[in-house]
Amino acid sequence: MKNTVTENLNQVFRAELSIEQEAAELASSPHASEVDLREAYSSLSRSYSKLLRETMKMTRLNDRVQHKLIKLQEELKAQYDIIQAKEQKLLELNKQLMEASITDSLTGLKNRRYLSSFLTGEVERLNRIFANPSRSLKEDASLLFMVVDIDHFKSINDRFGHPAGDEVLRQFAEILSSCCRASDFAVRWGGEEFLLVCRDSQRGLGRKMAERLRQRVEDQEFHLPSGTDIRCTCSIGFSYFPFAVPTPRQIGWEEIVDLADQSLYAAKKSGRNAWVGALPTGAYANCDPNLPLRLEQLSESGCLDLITSLKSPDFLVF
Repeated sequence: MKNTVTENLNQVFRAELSIEQEAAELASSPHASEVDLREAYSSLSRSYSKLLRETMKMTRLNDRVQHKLIKLQEELKAQYDIIQAKEQKLLELNKQLMEASITDSLTGLKNRRYLSSFLTGEVERLNRIFANPSRSLKEDASLLFMVVDIDHFKSINDRFGHPAGDEVLRQFAEILSSCCRASDFAVRWGGEEFLLVCRDSQRGLGRKMAERLRQRVEDQEFHLPSGTDIRCTCSIGFSYFPFAVPTPRQIGWEEIVDLADQSLYAAKKSGRNAWVGALPTGAYANCDPNLPLRLEQLSESGCLDLITSLKSPDFLVF
């Protein structure tokens, strides 16, 4: 490449190089006359003047090219900055769209779509943990599902109107979020029903959280758009995944949520403003695997232990 460039330059300045060579030969010849030297000098001078003019012309042309290149670079950078800004805006819009797709628009809580996506990886993680016989403190890794329902919510809509009902739902969602730990989240499950999902939960957490939530709701004044303040209560049902630690894969998370939902309705049928938890007994491992996952049958068979905020589980109505 270097030789090619040199050859090209020699071609461009062929005439000047020839004059330079002739002048050099005359200058070194002892027989060169003064006339010959003057002619050689004159040729060199003309060649130099021509070369100088061409050099100045090329310099001016180069300046214009450089100016255009700088301007082009500035324009390209401006276009690049615009594209970068648009890409960033697109990323932000995609993020907002994704967030909207997993968020309940009324309450700002997560929705069922988010729950399904989250549980795909979480359940597999828990199955690996509980399948490892050497893993200690397994019960601290349980997933707590807590179904919560606002008592007599229909009467709020009927009496004060749906905008008032929506405001109660928003304020209720704030209470749920305030009761969550950093690793927990609340889901709008449907209508006035919500689902709390608590990761890495000890088996005693459900009782404590359910009572704290029940009391918070009972003590809360809900402010309606009309300026009226009302009070509400809630009913709660909960259970854990895995249901039985020795057999983590026996019951899926959907069935655990169903047990929590059955526990919720047992609390509602038993007077409301209460919580019920469904836990396996020590005899659960010996229970008939074909037994329907219904609270009453599981409880009567000695496979299920029902704990409640009621004075006694005997007061429960299924």
